[in-house]
Parts: sequence; C-alpha cells; structure tokens
Amino acid sequence: MSELKHTESGIYYLYDYIPKSYFEYHTEKEIKVTEKTWDYKDGKEPAVFDFTYELMAAISEMSKNISDTKIALLAVPPSKVGKISTIGTSIQIISEWYKTKITSELFMCNKEIINCGCLLTRSSDISTAHLSRRPDYAENKNAIEFNKSVLPEDGVSFFILDDITTKGTSMDVCQDILVEHGVQKGKIYRLAIAKTILEINR
Repeated sequence: MSELKHTESGIYYLYDYIPKSYFEYHTEKEIKVTEKTWDYKDGKEPAVFDFTYELMAAISEMSKNISDTKIALLAVPPSKVGKISTIGTSIQIISEWYKTKITSELFMCNKEIINCGCLLTRSSDISTAHLSRRPDYAENKNAIEFNKSVLPEDGVSFFILDDITTKGTSMDVCQDILVEHGVQKGKIYRLAIAKTILEINR
C-alpha cells in the first residue's frame, strides 16, 4: 500500500493525481498511477481490485486508532442521478470481504464493516470539472439526498470514500450533511485514492 498522506483539512489519500498538462514534469511511474485511476473510474480490472485492496488496507490502518467497533463505508455520490460509481463497487467488494472474514484474516481489521453506500445519493445532476466547470459547495449540497433509513445506530465511525479529490468540496459537503443529521464530526473520516495536484514546482 502507498503511504497515507493527508491534506491540511484532514482528507487522507494514497496517491497524487497528475493532470495531463503536468505529465512532462513527472516520472513514468507517477504517470502510470494516474492512468490507472482512469481505468478505475471506468470500472476496469485490475485497477478496481488493486485500488479496492489499497483502500481496505488504508481503512484497516486508520481503524487502529478508532475506538468504535463498527465502521460504516459510504461513497461521495457521482455527478449523475442513478449512476453507480466505482467507489460504490469497491464498498460492495469490501462488504463481501467482511462477510467472508477476509477483512479480519488478510487485512487484520477487527471492525464490523457496514455498507452504507446508499446513505447519500444524488438527487439531481451536477456539472463536472472535466466536462464543464467544478460545482461549488452550495450546488453540490443541494443535489444530495440523505437517506435516514440507512443511517446505522450509535457506536459507528464513518468513512467517506472517493476516487479523486481536488479541493475536497464534495467530501466536505458529505461530512457536513452527516453532522447535520447527528453524526459527531470526530467520528467521520475522509479517504480518497488520489488527490489532484493543483500546481507544479518548476
């Protein structure tokens, strides 16, 4: 597993995501990781398995400092209504790993894992940065629906998962929605596969 990094706002991530315009300033190895995230977003193997494995390894490592015995996994909703994100697929895979004791025997994670992939869903489409423009906080929040019936009982820590985070707006929105519905902020963790590099040192 890649070494866990984190932003100043506390978002954990595994890799740097390099915009194509920055490729010339990075190594072939770094570029290959970025290209692999494209395969992941497209639902292609082995990227889906490899990054799901790394997400679970990171969750296990982070969970060592969590006193709760249960972990709820939820995804940042995709930009389009009804679309199934690859992060949602990863959550489903990890849930199956938990049922077959892979999370405890292979990843040494002694927490109960709860699939909350549908806790937050997209209620209306939003724009995407690579097609038009990046949605702001309010637009993002107004387009997410909270499914109260899926919210687990007390004694649970929540992991908000995403594939690529840039400024962290979507993850901030998801965290704030959970807090508004009674989840303690200290019980919420944000984890992404990669974080976009916003500038290059030349």
